[in-house]
Amino acid sequence: MSTNRKKPGSARTERTNRSGVHAVGSIFLGDDFEWFYRPQEVSDVGIDAIVEILDDDEPTGRLIALQIKTGASYFRGSGDSYAVTIENRHMEYWTKFDLPVYLILADPKKGLFRWEKVERRLCQPTQNGWKINVPKKNALDASAKAYFERFTSNDPQAMMRSNFALDRELIEEIEKTGNPAIFVWEEWINKGLTWRNLRIHIDGDRSLKPDLEIDYRLSASGLPEIMAKLFPWCTYGYAEDVTDQMGEVNLHVLSVELRPEALAYLQVERFFEAGYPDEQEVTVPHQEDDQLSEDEYNDMMFNMRVAEER
Repeated sequence: MSTNRKKPGSARTERTNRSGVHAVGSIFLGDDFEWFYRPQEVSDVGIDAIVEILDDDEPTGRLIALQIKTGASYFRGSGDSYAVTIENRHMEYWTKFDLPVYLILADPKKGLFRWEKVERRLCQPTQNGWKINVPKKNALDASAKAYFERFTSNDPQAMMRSNFALDRELIEEIEKTGNPAIFVWEEWINKGLTWRNLRIHIDGDRSLKPDLEIDYRLSASGLPEIMAKLFPWCTYGYAEDVTDQMGEVNLHVLSVELRPEALAYLQVERFFEAGYPDEQEVTVPHQEDDQLSEDEYNDMMFNMRVAEER
């Protein structure tokens, strides 16, 4: 689920953008990476996809975010890099995002895909914003895998924070209902990638179309491992008995509630976004009636010195 919103644009531009998102997804899902790829709602400011690094098809909780620019026009120019202009609002959003953000240039028709990490130190200020140079040597293939793995945090606390941030809108939607959500997992018995096709009903009503569908293909020791790594912000129990679908797929229907820490996370984030509140200055109390005169103060200090010398 994404907090981004679509902006008006031509159908051709939309198709071009989606073709790039789909093509990049094919690379991350393919043999060069074999990682999980989660497209987000299209936005020319926000994040187009989230990638999770997998270890032997098991989730790790290590995430990166992608902003994908699609079209042949991004591959013009001489030299050893492609120059891409970035508006100030884009730079602010990407550099403050809770996950490392990578800019991907995509030309699916020619099979060209290049990448660069979005950091201020790698960008140059211009009159109207910023410029980032995407090296021509940075092909999005197996050669990039080691870089992404090396420079993506494997600190457990950082990974947990990333999952809270990634699912903030989902957490807020569940908070609004005041009721448990329903998560439906498919367990494919005779497949290597056992856990698949998560469907989320935010209002807890399975009779309605799912609010969110995520095409997972994961291997793990069990559902507790997956839920702990992907959704550390919730607790869950079974809403229904596990059902067998034609002997091949077990359906796991979970009742999901927010942890107190998830609600606290929302409160802290809203506090940061609102800024420090305007508050009346605290009045310093004065006990005027008990203040010593100068003579009384001098007498007190004299008596203290005499007491110390004894």
